[in-house]
Amino acid sequence: LPRCPHATQPPVPGRYAPTTTVIVRTTPDIRTFYAPTCLLKHYSGFFRAIIRDGKEGLGHMVQLPHDEPDVFGLFTTWIHIRSLYISLTPEGKIPTDWALICKAYVFGDTYKIPELCNDAIDLLFHKGAQISQVPDSEAGYIYKNTTPETRLRKYFVRQMTLRFEFRNLTKELDKYPKELLADVIV
Repeated sequence: LPRCPHATQPPVPGRYAPTTTVIVRTTPDIRTFYAPTCLLKHYSGFFRAIIRDGKEGLGHMVQLPHDEPDVFGLFTTWIHIRSLYISLTPEGKIPTDWALICKAYVFGDTYKIPELCNDAIDLLFHKGAQISQVPDSEAGYIYKNTTPETRLRKYFVRQMTLRFEFRNLTKELDKYPKELLADVIV
């Protein structure tokens, strides 16, 4: 995908030291990540605010007790390669599943990482176009973890309005949040 013209240039790779230790836990899964402090601070308003410059060469430690390690792992991949997947499948498909892309957006929104949110929306669009589907299985997650103003929810409502097969709706009415149904009608 082409880069957004408003995307920022990351720091020079030779200047990635020191690292920040990030402990991410969702019971029972607890994982420790080591990420370049300068990249965390470059992309995230949250990390800029909580990681203070200390003595040169010393790392920092941050705990994220309510986040999923897989989502943070995807974020650490993203800060290095600026992509939410490493390569396409042998069939040429985007390998990242709907749920993880949506969780990456929510993570980016929570931790003030607008470029991650942009890339998540782009990937949802491209994945949907590739397989001619809408991530309707993620409706509950999106409505539980976003507000009406967030771009993920607006994107989702637009895609549901354009692509969803409403003739099947009566069979699966309980599957979708009532708020989504109201948003699609309005």
